[in-house]
Amino acid sequence: MKKVFLTLAVVFMAMAANAQVWMGGSFGFNSAKADKDANPIYNYSIAPEVGFSIAPKFDLAVGLKYAGQSAKGEVVGVTVKENKSAISVQPYLRYKAINCGKVGFFIDGGFEYGYAVEKGTIGTVSEEMSSSYFMVGLKPGVSFAASDNITFAARIGSLGYYSQKDGEKRWGVNVDNSAFTLGLWWTF
Repeated sequence: MKKVFLTLAVVFMAMAANAQVWMGGSFGFNSAKADKDANPIYNYSIAPEVGFSIAPKFDLAVGLKYAGQSAKGEVVGVTVKENKSAISVQPYLRYKAINCGKVGFFIDGGFEYGYAVEKGTIGTVSEEMSSSYFMVGLKPGVSFAASDNITFAARIGSLGYYSQKDGEKRWGVNVDNSAFTLGLWWTF
């Protein structure tokens, strides 16, 4: 048994010695209105990440994500507010599919496990709900190597499965401006 652990430790140390470690993250923000007279709905997210290259075409990484949505309006003279927030952990494996000089195309395959809170206020009455959720899927993206150490990247939507503890389940493709994130990675 000791030989197995020693062998695994040596293999892990050899991988770590040859791996390129990177850190960075992504952010997203958008604002939408149903019509010109409506109040805007704001969506935002921030997601720091750390990872390392385990092979020329593969990276292994983990990210944390905080996302939220804020809306305010008025219905028949009564103020209505809604705030949603979620925090999650996102481990994934990146496959670097195509590399054309400084531009590369990749696919992140992984899962996300998180906890969401929704708070609503109608006039003076407040209500709060919380739930955990799980997602698994693929996120395609494009990267641009500005230098040997700095890489810009964008993820464009997702393809996968979503399940929430309160019973909501869905699968599909999500390609819209709320699914777009812009990232920056520093390799050292």
